[in-house]
Formats: sequence, structure tokens, C-alpha cells
Amino acid sequence: MKRLILASVIAFMLVGAATPTLGASATCLVRVNYDPEQFPLNAEMLDVLLRSPGVLAAAIHAEPAIRQRLEEEQASIETYVSVSFVPLDGQQRERAAMMGASAGYVTGPGMTAPARGTGVPARGEPDTRLIGQIVVEMPQDDDTELDAAAARLLKGICERLEATLAQASEQDMSRLREALAMAESEVREADKRLHEIQVLQTDITQQVGGYVPDSDELNEQLRYWQREGQKLRMEIAVRQTRQEALTEQISKIGGAVESRAAEDAVAQQLKLVTQLREQELERVHTMAKSGVAPESEVRQAEENLAMARAELAERQQRAASAAGGDMLNALNHELIDVAVDMAEQEVRLSLIGQQIKEVSAQNLLELAGRYEREVALRLPVAREMLMRAVERQSELQRSLRNAKPITVTRLGVD
Repeated sequence: MKRLILASVIAFMLVGAATPTLGASATCLVRVNYDPEQFPLNAEMLDVLLRSPGVLAAAIHAEPAIRQRLEEEQASIETYVSVSFVPLDGQQRERAAMMGASAGYVTGPGMTAPARGTGVPARGEPDTRLIGQIVVEMPQDDDTELDAAAARLLKGICERLEATLAQASEQDMSRLREALAMAESEVREADKRLHEIQVLQTDITQQVGGYVPDSDELNEQLRYWQREGQKLRMEIAVRQTRQEALTEQISKIGGAVESRAAEDAVAQQLKLVTQLREQELERVHTMAKSGVAPESEVRQAEENLAMARAELAERQQRAASAAGGDMLNALNHELIDVAVDMAEQEVRLSLIGQQIKEVSAQNLLELAGRYEREVALRLPVAREMLMRAVERQSELQRSLRNAKPITVTRLGVD
């Protein structure tokens, strides 16, 4: 309806209207209240709207006397009837408002004056009223009934203007209500989408134990573990080879050392001395038990045996060192170090393998990718859409709550 009214205004402004030779006339003082945000009006639009088919032609169609005169004279509406809106200036507006607020205007034939409480806008407030005269004029005629017909036509024009603007206002209100219903539906849909994403977020978070890693970071971590695992396997393989080589060398050198030590003449003599000392200690022990030898001889025999064993061990060590015993000790120490390093690397490799298995078992990579696609990327968008939908809903609720219908108040006629 708003578009229809605007189209009518533009059409009449382009075509224009002929002005008849003036004769019978009627005027009515009206006030149009409107919401400039909902349905902006001005005097020019109202003037053209009065001459639109939905107002002037419809009013003439309901007035038989004027319709008959048009048929008799074969005249068009534009050349026979003139209707216009003449806005009041500032002083006239204030006077009309005060008069309408106090007593109203005297009406003409067939007219009423329901106007009270028109009021003047407070200072600083926008004036959302159009106050002026609707003037109907027709050619001079001797028929005295034409003046009464003009008054009835004016009344019909006012009524149809009220109906047209009321219909336009109601259609605009209906549009607002439809837009609000759509906005409320969008809010519900946006809230539903946000809730679904939040449920998925909670579900994935619980599956991964409270923290969802970034998929890129997780991929990088897996690659790092794989590189570290490969590196450890290579190092373990190297150490295993070294361990085998060390064991072989120790076996060879150990055999040579034992052979050289066994062939040492001094060591053989010392071994013989040690055996004699052992036999001596055994004999003294037997005599001491029989009471023949004193305890001092037993102690002396024990000391002699200990010294013989010490000398034998020292000589064997020297013989072993001369045969490569120092190298054998170094190799044994290195073999121990290699074994310790291998044990540590095997533990690290086992831990890395366990971590990779956990990632695979918990589908962490798949869950991280899904979280990124369906939660991380969609959650901010869903929140933004819900916020915009709520803002739109609030805006339409406010517009509908503050919307005021267009009202046409007839203050009186002359």
C-alpha cells in the first residue's frame, strides 16, 4: 500500500491536474498524525494523494449529483473537480491546535467535528503532524444543490483519505509483525544451531579428556614422535652392534689375559706357596683342637695364608695387566655404558610408541580435525548470527511497540 501511494503521488505529479473555473466549494481543516520512521508524509504527497483514484474518484462515484453533472457535460474529473491540501503556516497551526484543543470547529452540512486535544508538540520534539485545509472546488453553477454536494464530496474525500492511510498504516504494521515473526524464527533457528555446536564441543572435549589439541599441532607432534622414534631405533641398532663387538673383544682379550696369567712363573710359585700355607693352616688347626699347638700358632698361620693370597692376587693382576688387562677393564666399562644407554633409549622408544598408539586409539587426529571444522570455525559464526538475529528481533519489537497508526482528524469545515 505504501508503494501504491507513492506511485500515485509520482504519477499525479508528472501528469498534473487542470484547474476548473471556480464556483461551488467546501473546505475542511484536518490534522494528520504520522510516524516519520514508519510512514513519512509531507504536504505535497498528501495533496497528490487527495487527487488519486482511490480517494477523489471513489468519492465522486459515491456522489450521484456530481457524477450526473460529469456525464451531462462529458467532463473529466480533473477538469471539473479540484481538490487540494493547503498546509497552515506556523501561527495558523498553533492557533488551529489551540482552538481544536479547546472547542473545536463549527461544522458544515453533513459534517461533524470530533476534534479535541490536538495539542502542540513540546519544544525540541519533532512535529509529526500535517495541519491544513482540504479544499474542494467546482465550476460556477446556478444549481444551489451543488454547494451541498461539494460538502458531501468533501466528507467522502476525508473518509476515503482516512481509510486509505489507515489501510496503508495497517499494512505496514502487518509487515512489521510478519518481519518480527520471521526474526523470532531466525532467533530460534540460530539458537538451535549454536546449541548443537556447543553440545558437539562438549562431546568432543570429553572424548579427548578435556583438551582438544589443534590438528596442525597434533600432526606436527606426530611427525616429531616419528622422527624421534626413527632416530632412537637407529641409535639402538648402532649400540647393539657396538655391544656385540665389545662383547667379542672382551671375550678374546679375556681369554688371552687368563692364558698369560696362568703361564706366569712367579704367579705359579706364589700359587704353590698359597697352597702350602693352606695346608699349614689346616695342620695347625688340627693340633690346636688336640691341645698340642697354642692359639698363637693358629693366628700366625692364618696371617701367613692371607699374605700369600695377597701376593698371588697382586702378581696375577700384574700379569693380567701386562697381557692386556687394562684394556679389558676399559672395554668392560664401555660395555656397561652402552648397555645403560640402550636401556634408556629403549624406554624412550617405548614411550613414544605408546603415545602414538594412544593418539590412534582415541582417534585424536580425527577428533581434532572434526573439532576444528565443526566447532572452532562454526562456533564464532553461530554466536555472531544469534547476536544479529536477537538485535534484529529487538529492533523490530521496538519498532512495533513504538509504531503509531496514521490518524486523520477533521477539526472542522467552513
